[in-house]
Amino acid sequence: MREKKTGISNTGLKLLSVLLSILLWFFVIGQGELSLKQNQLEVELNYKNLANNLSIEGPRTVTVRVWGLFRESQQITASVDLSNRGEGNYNLPVKVEPVSGALITTVNPDKIMVSLKKLGENLLPINHQLINKPPAGYQLLGVVLSPEKCLIKGDQNQISRVTQVVCPVNLADVTEVKNFTAGLEARDSKGNQVSGVELLPNTVQVYAVVQHNKTSRELPVKVLLVGELGTEYELGQVTVEPELATVLGDENLVKQMDNLETSKINVSGHTESYTQEVKITVPEGAKVYPEKVLVMIEIRKLTAGEE
Repeated sequence: MREKKTGISNTGLKLLSVLLSILLWFFVIGQGELSLKQNQLEVELNYKNLANNLSIEGPRTVTVRVWGLFRESQQITASVDLSNRGEGNYNLPVKVEPVSGALITTVNPDKIMVSLKKLGENLLPINHQLINKPPAGYQLLGVVLSPEKCLIKGDQNQISRVTQVVCPVNLADVTEVKNFTAGLEARDSKGNQVSGVELLPNTVQVYAVVQHNKTSRELPVKVLLVGELGTEYELGQVTVEPELATVLGDENLVKQMDNLETSKINVSGHTESYTQEVKITVPEGAKVYPEKVLVMIEIRKLTAGEE
């Protein structure tokens, strides 16, 4: 009878073992990329409860040895608690949160040295720096930055090195008014970039005004008269004030001009000398100063012998 019971018991254990193996196989297959093994992972280190007026220097990662079922290192949380810590140096423990389906075996290092320093801040104006000028034939009329000032935050020693905040501006392809975003750089008195500080904001809006190269010339004003006087009258002296005017415009256009002309003055029907204010005409895109001139027109009556 005892031998019979032993045989039944062994058979039952074998069946149970096979069943558990099948269940385990289905479980592992159902986990997709999950693996049941030991791994050494580099995990990002989180610093918790850091006071707002402090900056921290310390390791950014720790090495965690894990055995079990897991997908990736992001599932593991490693942290250091900085509660009630003021300025100074501390040797603090690293805490790793439990992970479902995995066993954390070691953390290296399990304690880390951190340095807490007081944050400083400084407000500086933002200056632009041309790294590329406009294309040939164009000139920059002005650059406006918005905002005009930048708040620098960080370790006080680093902040004290910053003497200027610079916005590098590239206008190599700009031929008109353009608005774009550009980054900022913190620099020392020698123009070198200063790292380890925070810029608020770290970008600005740049408004650049670019146009064709402009030049100016002073040119004589030529009066244009049209129409005819009556047979009893003749045209005398025609004078203009001022005799010269300044034209401003595209360099190539202005260089080709020899004089400036007034708008047409019709003398038909006039029997006496008169003065008239007229505009100076200029090509499109050019400007003239003054825009108007006074033209004095002398009209003389012919004598009987002159007719």
